[in-house]
Amino acid sequence: MGCPNIPKDFDFLDSELNLKGLPVKELAELRKAEPVRW
Repeated sequence: MGCPNIPKDFDFLDSELNLKGLPVKELAELRKAEPVRW
């Protein structure tokens, strides 16, 4: 798996970011780089 192409200072827990809308692009990049495993 590769390293996700997301800025190092990106914070998924930032409430201001989530008020603007879901970070769909960033979540897709994470799924592509590191799929969810159970």
